[in-house]
Amino acid sequence: LAMFALVSVNPYGLHYYEYLWTATRMPRPLINEWGPIWQARLTHQALFIVSLLLLVYGSSRNGIRHSFGFPIVVVSALAAAQHQRFLPFYVITWLCFLPSHLTGSKLGQQMQQLWNRRPITLICIWTLTALVMTGRSVSNRPWSLIVPGSRVAGLPNHAVYPVGAVEYLNRIGFRGNLMVLFDWGGYVAWKLHPRVKVSIDGRYEVAYPASLVEENYQFYSGYDGWRDILDKYPTDAVLTRRHFPLTGEIAGIEGWDLCYEDDLFVLYSRSDLRLPKMRVEDRITMGTFP
Repeated sequence: LAMFALVSVNPYGLHYYEYLWTATRMPRPLINEWGPIWQARLTHQALFIVSLLLLVYGSSRNGIRHSFGFPIVVVSALAAAQHQRFLPFYVITWLCFLPSHLTGSKLGQQMQQLWNRRPITLICIWTLTALVMTGRSVSNRPWSLIVPGSRVAGLPNHAVYPVGAVEYLNRIGFRGNLMVLFDWGGYVAWKLHPRVKVSIDGRYEVAYPASLVEENYQFYSGYDGWRDILDKYPTDAVLTRRHFPLTGEIAGIEGWDLCYEDDLFVLYSRSDLRLPKMRVEDRITMGTFP
């Protein structure tokens, strides 16, 4: 109760409660991580189902009243089922409370007996697992904050950012309003603010109307009305990807010039700005952060 009241101690005062009510209930169909669990990978779905079966098994043996933390796990499971973004919170609650649910059950006793009979073997297995995972972490160089500017080998679905285009805009000292995809806004703003203002970034409803996200995807999809969106906002340049439908549409628009291109990204600017043209033949690999 005290925590609920303390939420009001913020720059927005009581209006923050209204925001939370709206933000937690609004649909986000364009954001994959806010999709339901049945839209996740099959491995994630399978693990989620297995975790629920273990939860039901443990609570049925001890009784719900004697299953410590059961309501917390159930609420987090319902949240994770509706939105994949809540899966990490469900995993945390599951790991915290499930062992007590299994204690006293047949499965729990078998696990305890296995530990008692094979402690050295299990210690070796978990130690080897820890070493392998540590090695993988070290190979990813977590201390080096880099931003991929091209496809990463072995990770076809990895996010890619306009590293080369941002370096170009920074080099020529560009100032103005830049139309960007929802996914790129944060990176562009971090690198080029305050000289460059982005059309949107990943803060979603925290900083922008929800309708703006829909317009952003409509624009880059080249749907009917994309030109109206471009004219609706004072835009000096448009950053896009080569394979986006928008790229083919804007290429034939009078008053817009292609000023930058690399293997993945292209940049169009208003003709009256007369920005220098640049083409990067070599693949842009990694950017730096911050």
